[in-house]
Amino acid sequence: HNADHLPRARHWPVWPREAWPPFARFLEANFEVFRAELMQLVLADQEFDEVFRTVQEQQTEFTPLPKDWGLLDLVRQGKPTAACPYAPASCALLAERPEINSNCYAEDRMPNAGVAFARLLPGTEIKPHFATEPRLAVHLGLVTPEGPSMWVANETVTWSEGKAVVFDDTYFHGVRHRGSEPRFVLLAWICHPCDPDWRAKNGDAWQLENPLPEYCTDPA
Repeated sequence: HNADHLPRARHWPVWPREAWPPFARFLEANFEVFRAELMQLVLADQEFDEVFRTVQEQQTEFTPLPKDWGLLDLVRQGKPTAACPYAPASCALLAERPEINSNCYAEDRMPNAGVAFARLLPGTEIKPHFATEPRLAVHLGLVTPEGPSMWVANETVTWSEGKAVVFDDTYFHGVRHRGSEPRFVLLAWICHPCDPDWRAKNGDAWQLENPLPEYCTDPA
């Protein structure tokens, strides 16, 4: 749990907007770019359904079928992926963000730093699970039909197009889709804004421009 990594910080299952790390607002500001490139991929793949059906099949521990929850990585382990030529504008926006690039990635501490387009099919239920890294998860709604919802600890959230959800995925959480159309989000696993190792890797100048948030030393 993040409370184990960062015992002096304040923690929320779902983060209030006033406490959001800048990365969440960055995603909202560039919603049109991310959605446009996602839709190009979806439309090009309508006949064969290869993109989201075959990627990230290791996710089957969370869902009964590999196709239920498909992730198309744009950034993985802090680096751009082979999908970037098919989403060049999205990858260009993400490339220099320290929250998910090589400044964040660490094999022993933050191995899953990255960003992906994520598809959730109707009828899917993602089993309860939790992360163990000092991180936050951010979802940006790209295609958000009625029906899907997520619970994080004792809170329930839904998605809206162009709006971000910031949550602490070191709490138990799960997802259900009771609607009839696929849901798509941009999913990011980012370094926790209070993580001292990550902050140090960003350098002195960055730390002066991005002072430590008050909630990092206020567990109340």
